[in-house]
Amino acid sequence: MAEKKKQRKSGDRTILLWLAVLLLLTGEFFCFAWCRVQSVDLRYDITRNTDLAATLAARQKDLKIELARLRSPTRIMDIARTRLDMVMPNTDQVELIP
Repeated sequence: MAEKKKQRKSGDRTILLWLAVLLLLTGEFFCFAWCRVQSVDLRYDITRNTDLAATLAARQKDLKIELARLRSPTRIMDIARTRLDMVMPNTDQVELIP
């Protein structure tokens, strides 16, 4: 009878050992799967932000070109003449203030 108890105890230990190993492997699998999902999400974020940076850089370039066009002296003079009815003063219209 003592021999059966020893066999039963060693069988219980074996089952507990296998259960512990199985739980450990399952935990490792879930950890690995979670890490892979996080890695893929991070890659998507990086791609999305890279595309956004390229789009914003192109928009900034367009805005700089538009700003240069709006600040051009010929455009400003044309608006002054047509919309504001301004003209360049003659020399006799200029007064110097001491």
